[in-house]
Amino acid sequence: MTIQEWKPRLINKTKNIIAIASYYGKAPQLRMLAEECSELAKEALKAIRSKGDNRNALIEEMADVEIMMEQNRYLWSISYEEIFKVKEEKLARQLERIRIEKENQTKIKA
Repeated sequence: MTIQEWKPRLINKTKNIIAIASYYGKAPQLRMLAEECSELAKEALKAIRSKGDNRNALIEEMADVEIMMEQNRYLWSISYEEIFKVKEEKLARQLERIRIEKENQTKIKA
C-alpha cells in the first residue's frame, strides 16, 4: 500500500482513537491498558510453551495493547517524539549491555 492509500485510513484511525479515549477518559483507559498488557503477557507465555502456535492471538493482543497505548498517549498528551526519544535511549542502553556481555564472554573463553 502506498502512503496515499494509507493516509485516509490513518486519519480515520486517529479520529476513532480520540473519540473512544475522550468518551471513557483517563482512569478507565489506564485500567484497560493494564488489562490488555496482561492479556498480551499471557499469550506471550503461551507462545513459549506452545512453540508459537498462537500467532493470531499474539497479533490480536498486540493490536489491543497498541490501541490502548495510543489512547493513553492522547489522554496524557504524550507526544510520539517523547516516546521515540526514550525508545532510542533504551535501545542504545541495551545494545551497550549486549556489547559488554559479549566482551565478558570472550574474556571467559580466553
